[in-house]
Order: sequence, then structure tokens, then C-alpha cells
Amino acid sequence: VQVEETVTPVVVQLCSFNLQGSQGIYVQGSDVTSRIPWPCGGIIIRDNSIRGPRRGIIVDGAVHRILLAGNRISHTTVSAIHLHSLMKTAREITIANNTFFENRQALQLRHDVTLPYRGEDVTIANNLVLACSQPDMVFLDSAGEQQSIRGPGDGKALLGLWRWANNWREAQPPTGDSAEDKGWIPPAAADVLQEKISGLAQDASS
Repeated sequence: VQVEETVTPVVVQLCSFNLQGSQGIYVQGSDVTSRIPWPCGGIIIRDNSIRGPRRGIIVDGAVHRILLAGNRISHTTVSAIHLHSLMKTAREITIANNTFFENRQALQLRHDVTLPYRGEDVTIANNLVLACSQPDMVFLDSAGEQQSIRGPGDGKALLGLWRWANNWREAQPPTGDSAEDKGWIPPAAADVLQEKISGLAQDASS
């Protein structure tokens, strides 16, 4: 989907997905095999409930003007939000006001670390992360392939490349030696990291 800036964006909203073992919503900006760019932009995915897929929302390749907001994503076996191989033209990606509950990871960037770009004008703000089973936000070196993990990326460096603000993360700094541990994205100055966030009804439907 390629929507011009003067045209109303495509909107996916108020949907409920129960997708055990499959993939969730795929914003596909490249051919998976050849990696030829397929420019894709002008898309809003908001206020949806997504439960149980491998990845909740995948954003891939030459994407721009993408808003993921107010979604409730739970019980994914890879990641709630999966950013993959963002190309040089990838820009204006906003992930805000989402709730992530009992996922393996809330956010995963899987990208070839030898490439100098990580997406322009990317904002991660006002998200709530609860009860991840692994490090909650990570950057992994994909070697350019969706299913490959060559090692960790520099998660801390993303704090200076993207805008981060007011994310509440129920997590602890990892201490292991896995790629996910070493590629963990620490909290930004305006984020909150707590071992346990109390006072919330921890239910995927809440």
C-alpha cells in the first residue's frame, strides 16, 4: 500500500485477532526473498487487540508514515512489534500508546548491523510493557535475513537515533550472554523501568 501524503491514510482499527502460531499484521515494504524495495506508507494501525501470533505487527523494508497506536498485543512468541530490515528510505514510524502483555518481547529490531541506517524519524513513546518472558526490547543483527540472528546489535545506540519518551517497562536489565541479553535496549532518560509495575489489572483484555 502506497498512500500519498495528500490522501487519507489506510486505517486498520478496532479489530480483534486471535492468531495462534501465525503472523499478525504485516506492513511489507520489500520482497522477503530478493529484498527489492516495495515502498509502503500512509498506514495507521490503531486500537486493535492481537493475541497469540508469532509476531503481532511486522514493519519491514521501505516503509514510511506508519502509526501503530493504542493496540493491545499479548502472548506473542517472538515479539509484539517486529521491525525488520528498515531500508534507507524508512522514515516517520511512530509506535505510541500501545500495551504489551505477556509477550516474549515487546519490541524487536532485527537488522543488518553492517548497514548504516536504522530508520529516520522513529518515535517510541507512551507504551506500557508488562510481563515479557525475555528482555523486553532488543536490537538483533539479522545479517539481512528475517529468520537469521547473527548476534546482538547495539541497543543503547538506538536511544540516540530514535525518539523515546514515557515508556513504562516492567523489566530488569539482563545479565546473560545471549544475543537478546546483549542487544537489550535500555530505558531512555524519560522512560520508566521497574521490576514490577503495580496497581494495574494485568489481563490482556483490560
